[in-house]
Amino acid sequence: MPRPTNLATFFCAAGFVCVNLFATVIWSVGLIRTGLRFFYVMVFVSVFGLVLSIVNLCVYYSPSFFLQVFGPERYALLFYVYIYSLLLNSLAGLVGATMIVRWICKSTRVSAG
Repeated sequence: MPRPTNLATFFCAAGFVCVNLFATVIWSVGLIRTGLRFFYVMVFVSVFGLVLSIVNLCVYYSPSFFLQVFGPERYALLFYVYIYSLLLNSLAGLVGATMIVRWICKSTRVSAG
């Protein structure tokens, strides 16, 4: 299984790493400056997303390496763990976003009232 030569796919995989790294920095700055609880969730989501995007980039770069190292059964297990981790990370991001929206609505109501 050769590595794909499509540059758009490579830039997309590398872009996920950059976006999650940037998100980690932004959420960490917010956490350090404010200490608000939802920043803990968002830092966790972005760090976990960074790990997942690095795995994605590695699999893109050398898919045959992972298949040879893990074998077909464990590679399939890795695939399912990866897919479910993406889902759980997205759900955790929704929890953090919900916390942010609640905080904004609450602070807007307090400042208006």
